[in-house]
Amino acid sequence: MKQKREKKQENQLYAACCSDRGIIRGNNEDNIYFDGKYLEAESSGTDGILRASYNVPLKSDDGGILFAVFDGIGGSQCGEYASFIAAHTADAFCSMILDAVAGDDRKLITASLDMLYEDMNIAVFHGNREYNAVDMGTTAVSLFFYAGRAWCSNVGDSRCYLLRGDELYRISTDHTTEEALNALGFRGIKPQLTQCVGMDPDNTRIIVSQKDFPFARGDVFLLCSDGLTDMVKESQIREILSGTDDPEACAAALTEAARKNGGRDNITVIVIRI
Repeated sequence: MKQKREKKQENQLYAACCSDRGIIRGNNEDNIYFDGKYLEAESSGTDGILRASYNVPLKSDDGGILFAVFDGIGGSQCGEYASFIAAHTADAFCSMILDAVAGDDRKLITASLDMLYEDMNIAVFHGNREYNAVDMGTTAVSLFFYAGRAWCSNVGDSRCYLLRGDELYRISTDHTTEEALNALGFRGIKPQLTQCVGMDPDNTRIIVSQKDFPFARGDVFLLCSDGLTDMVKESQIREILSGTDDPEACAAALTEAARKNGGRDNITVIVIRI
């Protein structure tokens, strides 16, 4: 009698997302790209936790998965519109990425993600005219998953972390004056951004920080705005991420920790577990 061969179970990617206005701010200048969705420009947040799951690794005809967090720059006019424009541009990018990922060309994927950030920068810069704003801008951090690899890209100080085993690694690079302030002996001062999405493309070249690497079962990724990292220490972030296998519970706990510690800014988190 011929026995049935058991179907090999693929890894699963589980994700959860929360965007919260916080306690102090009257509006939400953050936005997301999550499971093919983003927030309206004038939004108070996600109204709870969003959830998504996928089989991984992906095949070439699946087109990859993109997650992103955008933080409209506080103090600038129309920050919520800047983050909205960036998220809308990311959505358009996802409809085009199939051509880049076909054939597993890592260099082409990296170049395509660079192009996404350049397109977002131009779109936000030109949004100044549409919204009668001056110096409109946003940070951006994203993760693109495809064929067993993850691409982390960022501009500004929204962050990406990886929890692997018991260690928490910061994958993204802050584009701020922190290094210069530390060299001068200043402590406790919020660093200023040296780059953002929305700079004049004719005068300033946007430089995207990018890393790509294989992901593994058990990896936990976090994308977040500085509304989390300004309120919650990395040691507490590690403790929350390692405390449960449930991304939804992690997203809720991280948001609540930021609110409990003051909630001075909008709080946006995306937690992804392989």
